[in-house]
Amino acid sequence: MELKNKIAIVTGGNRGIGRAIAIALAGELSPEVTINAVQPGPVDTGLLSQKVMDKLLKQTPLNRFVPEEIAHTVMYLLENDYVSGEVVDINAARYMD
Repeated sequence: MELKNKIAIVTGGNRGIGRAIAIALAGELSPEVTINAVQPGPVDTGLLSQKVMDKLLKQTPLNRFVPEEIAHTVMYLLENDYVSGEVVDINAARYMD
């Protein structure tokens, strides 16, 4: 797998800025570099209390948040040089647009 000349921008709390940066850089740096953003929802890192996890799960239609699912999407974007300027929400249907 060749990852040369690829960038993934992972954003979190400030969704508007990450989206705008990814789209602007994709337009300016193409075709030499592909730029994509990933906007993950909650992730089970083991740092949240069970009470917080339960509350988040109730607000998440697919009822899960697994780090490996986010990693799969990031790897897809890194391996695919045809996709650029995309902002991918990976959040178990928590936010839909």
